[in-house]
Amino acid sequence: MAMNLGTDHPVAKKQHRCESCGGAIQPGERYVRARVVDGGEAWVWKSHDDCQAASQILFDQGIDNDGMLICVSDMDDDYREIVATASASLARRLWPPPTPSAESASAARGETP
Repeated sequence: MAMNLGTDHPVAKKQHRCESCGGAIQPGERYVRARVVDGGEAWVWKSHDDCQAASQILFDQGIDNDGMLICVSDMDDDYREIVATASASLARRLWPPPTPSAESASAARGETP
């Protein structure tokens, strides 16, 4: 079983990849850095603060992946709903509602091109 040896919240000096969503952690952005060991392997897990928070919400409710946090990229609609119920603002930041295109907005108003 994986064990977290320590977590800190540094400011990125260079671009990193978020292990949870796969997106970029930009220079100047604060992120979560955890040092993890499992058996004979060790690694550093880096994630956006928001991704970590969403995963932690599920973990705190007993929803995990064999004792590990569930990645944001693996969260289905049911998991997203749990996160949204716990923190609507977090869910909006992670999964913003789609913005309508100018064409679909015109159609919704009954305008024709």
